[in-house]
Amino acid sequence: MTTINMILVVHQGTLFVGFVTSNQVGNRLFTKTLNMGDVFVFPEGFIHFQFNVGRSPAVAFAALSSQNPGVISIVNTVFGSNPPTNLNVLAKGFQLDPRVAMLMDLQAKILIMKYEIVCCYFISSMHLFK
Repeated sequence: MTTINMILVVHQGTLFVGFVTSNQVGNRLFTKTLNMGDVFVFPEGFIHFQFNVGRSPAVAFAALSSQNPGVISIVNTVFGSNPPTNLNVLAKGFQLDPRVAMLMDLQAKILIMKYEIVCCYFISSMHLFK
C-alpha cells in the first residue's frame, strides 16, 4: 500500500509534474503534463517537482498529508533517476543556466560513483575481517 504525501490540482495553466522513486525501486522517474482540472498524487517518501511548461502563469492547489515531510537523499534521487531528469527541469528547479545544470548532473554522477565505490570497498573490507 502506498501512502499519499501530496495531492495537486491544477486550477490554471499547464504543469509538467513528476516524482522519482527510491533506490529500492530503481530510482524510476514518473512524469505527467497536467492541464486545468487535472489532479496528480505524489506518493509519500519520493522527491517530486512541478514545472510550468505553459506560456502563461500556472496556479495549482496542493494538500499535504502530514506536517512532517521526512528526509530523502536528493543527490542520488534527482541526479540518479532512471530515465534521467530533464536538464531543463533541473536548471529551472535550481534556478541555473541549463549548461550549469548539465555540469551539476555530471558532477553528481561522479559523486554517486565514488560513493558506490567507497561503499563496496567498505563492505568488502568488512567481509575480510569476519
